[in-house]
Amino acid sequence: MDNEANFICLTNDKGVDYIESIKLYDGKIVDYGEPGYVEKLTFHNMSSFDIYSSVNQKNNSYNVLELLDNPDNVALSSFIVETDFQFPVAFPNYLTVKSFIFKGASLSSNIPTSLFTPSIEVFMFEVANYNKSLTIGFNSQNSYPNLKNISIRNANLSSFDFMIDSTHYPKLTQFTVYQYTVEFKQYPTSLVEMYLQFSDIQLSDFTVFPNLYTLDISYCNCTLEKVNNLKSLRIASMNANIPEKTWFQNGFDLTIINSTMSGFFGDFGILNPSKIHIAASLNISTNLYQSNCYTDYTAYNTVLVSPDVPDCFYCYYTEMIPRLPVNTPQPPPNFKCPIKLDKVNFEFQTGKPLIFTGENLGFGIDTTLPLILIVPNKKFAYQYSYYPAKNNGNTNISFSNAYNYDYHIQWGLPSEILYTQSFPIAKSNDTRLVIVGNLNPYYFPWNIYGDGKPCIINGNFTYQVDCTIKGYQSQTPITVEIMSAISNTSTISAVPLVITSVSNITNNGGNITIQGNFGVNPYLPSVRVALDSYLGYIYFSNETTLLVKIRAGYPISKQNISITSNGYFIATEFYILAPPDDCGPNSACNNNGICVQARCQCFKGYNGFYCESKIDDGVIILPNDQTPSPTVVTQDGLQFKFNIVAVQELDETGTVLKEVLTNKWNYSTTSNETYTTHNYTIKPYASFQTIIQAVIDYSSMERTIQFAGLTTVYQAHSLKLLINIKYWQFDSPLNSIRVVMESDFQVGEDDCKELSQEIGTDSITNNLKFIKLSFGGTSYYGRFLPFAMSDRRFVAVDNRLINMTTINNTTESYIGMTLPACSQLCTIDPDFSLLLDNDYDEGTCGKEKSKAWMIATIVSVVGVAFIGAAIATVIYLKKRAKVKNEDSKLEQKLNKLKNNT
Repeated sequence: MDNEANFICLTNDKGVDYIESIKLYDGKIVDYGEPGYVEKLTFHNMSSFDIYSSVNQKNNSYNVLELLDNPDNVALSSFIVETDFQFPVAFPNYLTVKSFIFKGASLSSNIPTSLFTPSIEVFMFEVANYNKSLTIGFNSQNSYPNLKNISIRNANLSSFDFMIDSTHYPKLTQFTVYQYTVEFKQYPTSLVEMYLQFSDIQLSDFTVFPNLYTLDISYCNCTLEKVNNLKSLRIASMNANIPEKTWFQNGFDLTIINSTMSGFFGDFGILNPSKIHIAASLNISTNLYQSNCYTDYTAYNTVLVSPDVPDCFYCYYTEMIPRLPVNTPQPPPNFKCPIKLDKVNFEFQTGKPLIFTGENLGFGIDTTLPLILIVPNKKFAYQYSYYPAKNNGNTNISFSNAYNYDYHIQWGLPSEILYTQSFPIAKSNDTRLVIVGNLNPYYFPWNIYGDGKPCIINGNFTYQVDCTIKGYQSQTPITVEIMSAISNTSTISAVPLVITSVSNITNNGGNITIQGNFGVNPYLPSVRVALDSYLGYIYFSNETTLLVKIRAGYPISKQNISITSNGYFIATEFYILAPPDDCGPNSACNNNGICVQARCQCFKGYNGFYCESKIDDGVIILPNDQTPSPTVVTQDGLQFKFNIVAVQELDETGTVLKEVLTNKWNYSTTSNETYTTHNYTIKPYASFQTIIQAVIDYSSMERTIQFAGLTTVYQAHSLKLLINIKYWQFDSPLNSIRVVMESDFQVGEDDCKELSQEIGTDSITNNLKFIKLSFGGTSYYGRFLPFAMSDRRFVAVDNRLINMTTINNTTESYIGMTLPACSQLCTIDPDFSLLLDNDYDEGTCGKEKSKAWMIATIVSVVGVAFIGAAIATVIYLKKRAKVKNEDSKLEQKLNKLKNNT
């Protein structure tokens, strides 16, 4: 037989797929012959096995439960069997069965006692044909500490009584029996649902079950006297007291069929019942209450005491008369139904039905097909799937075809107002309004009011309406109301834009403040620098102020800027200023250089932020043909090296969205007498053009290089690193990219030398300007220019230490360099120098040696900085908790990467 089977497969933590469950259904019968001998069926990780098949088994010598019952199926604990079946004599032997549900047409074996262990949680048994001599090995007097649901229907296989108490059944929530004697002792407070049929129930007061939610009791040898706080109650063919309000909770449903009870059935409207159904029950009297209109109501074979009948029953008399008390009077000859539909015009919402509310809308018996009853006579839904295939439309509906309670309804998209402009007209006392948005012309004309005065429409389009308020002007924003058949919308107008001030910034970039009248909740404000159409990032806006982040690298000059808000446009200007003079005392650069654009440019042979030290031309550079990780060695044996280990995309919170671990490079090199270049590339994605490139060069000659709008003189023996990231596929243009570098610095044991460090930071942006780390008479120097290049634009860069550890004489650091997204090319351009300190005094030998090892690599521009513990403390205190969490994750990844290389 080709069974229709449903296999649910999962993957474990080792990446291995496995079958979690199997469900077998009826299918086309195909005889493939007899298989070879099958000793057992093994599914090591399968937890459930279900059979829903009525086809006879080909070889009855096999029993599927017997084949599955083996030590290998350690996870198998749940079974559903909906077919004719036979249990093995002792089942289970090896499995821990927690749930067994049997709903077969016939059973030809006993149910073994071994099934009912303390582990059983669910046992449901329902069979159509049975041999009364067969037995169920369930002993109700045993303890079942985990049993939650027991249900035995149509299965009087043996004669035994149920003894239910809280000690033996501490977790029992659902209890269903058919044709048994049930005795409750130490009433289980966990019971939530009970279904009792054709049984001898030795209990009449069910309030002893405080959490009972549903009770269905029928054909039982008992009298139901009392229950409490039920959501659902069904009583059929038995004795019971008349229900009271205390029996139920809000929104309950009640069914009473063919039961013997005497008394008056009152008004339960305060509990908002969803259903009251009383049929063929003797000696019950009642009244028809207004609250019955809002319930699925039937009171057949009851006797009406009061002749008063609510309108809802007369409105639908022919539909409802079979449900009402036998002596319900007929409607008066002149009766007219006061049906009311609250509205006939509706806003269209994709995927949501129209909701109709009103009075006397009926019980949903003879309505137009799409109408779905929610609350009788009060609330209906019109399913959206029946709408015509458009966002605007109309149709007819009927709450009763027989009585012609018909309505014409219409729906449409609501108008969405983006902004409204108001212009006083100079030659009159009028005001012109221009309303822009996604307007719905389907329900034109609208009624438009400004400050309560009518605005005469001059012209309308899908996205704009122009109107005039006659004889009225206001210098302040106007309250505008737009009314249509579908919806009413209000907004506040924006007066013409006036800019009162724009602050200036240095060419390091940063934040500017723009003051003006931007209005309440300004619509799409934008700020654009005219020189290159750069769009500034607005990180705050209100009625009077915009705070805007402007990129670094603009030339020092007056710049034109354009500002838009609420559809208005204005052009103004601001100034790019030189940064504060930072060339040392008297701007002299220690007489070893000149001050250019507030920064020192050193003479040949000198370097340092203030040109305070000489270049060490005695270094040895050892290249690496596997990774961009050269080693720099001094004459006295000190050495440092660096490496690029990852490129990451970050979202606005600093969360890493994706990363490339840069441990597999393609390498090439070129050189001549004075200049050497090492080129490293990675193409991380086969399906994208993304390329990561690192270029390391050094020269014995002085070089002058233009980068990010600045002229930089690279002294001889400076090590220069260029990093290019091409065609990175950003998830969002608001994201940023971070290059992560690793460095380690090794120093020897020398009691005559101590570590010293000098650190400079920008007072406005807090970025590092320079680091100078000295050990003896040798210094490692790095200069941090605040710029990089993103798609040929100058951009600011964030440089920070991610992690630093020291083991023995080696300090290892991870540094992140973050810059904005680029669609084509991001470029980072640091440089490195080794300096000699002419003022170093050998007489320092003998002082106590510092116990703190320094970190070394020196970087410029975008920040590969091998900095000490003091730097780490300064930077860490400034970072958000979210970024710290991401750095912790990054540290773990980097450690893992290191261990694998």
